[in-house]
Amino acid sequence: MTNFKQYLTEMTSYEKKVYQDPKKAYQYALQQGKRFQEAEPYILQDLEWTYSYARNIIKGRWPEAEPHILKDPYQSYRYAKFIIGGRWPEAEPIILKDLDLFKSYIFNISKHKQDVYRNVIEHDPENIKHFEDSDKENQELAIKLGGKRILLLIKNLDPEIRSRYPEIVNLKRSGLFK
Repeated sequence: MTNFKQYLTEMTSYEKKVYQDPKKAYQYALQQGKRFQEAEPYILQDLEWTYSYARNIIKGRWPEAEPHILKDPYQSYRYAKFIIGGRWPEAEPIILKDLDLFKSYIFNISKHKQDVYRNVIEHDPENIKHFEDSDKENQELAIKLGGKRILLLIKNLDPEIRSRYPEIVNLKRSGLFK
C-alpha cells in the first residue's frame, strides 16, 4: 500500500481523478484487459462498477467485493446468478428483501429450492410470511423446516394442511397470534 501512496503522489492531478473514480478505473481496467489492483479500493465504492469489475475483469468471484455486494439485493442476485452461477447462501436473506428478485432467484436455482427455503427460514422464522400465498407444496416445506410454529405465521393456510393441524387453527382463532 505504501507503494501505491507513493505512486499517487507522483501522479498528475488528472491521473488521480481517473484512478480514483470507480467508473473510470473500471473502464481503464477493461481497456487494459486486466486487473487494476491499485484502483480496486475506489471501484469498491460503487456497487455497479464492483459487480461489473468482478464479472468482466476478474471473471469470477471477488472475495474482497462480496461484503460490499451483500449490501444490495439486486447486486447480490446478479452476483449469485452470473458470477457464482448458483446458490449464494450468504446472500439469500438479503435477496429476500426484494420478493420479485427472490422469486427469480428461486426459479433460476430451482434444484436447490428446499435448501434456499431452509436457509431463509432458519435465518429468521418470520421470513415465512413471504411464502404465505405460496402453494401447498411450499407451505408443507415451510412446516417441515420450521416446525408447527410456522403455521401460526401463515395467513392463507391451505385447507388440507389446516385440517391436519386443528390445534394450530384453534390457537390462531384464540386471538393470541395476530
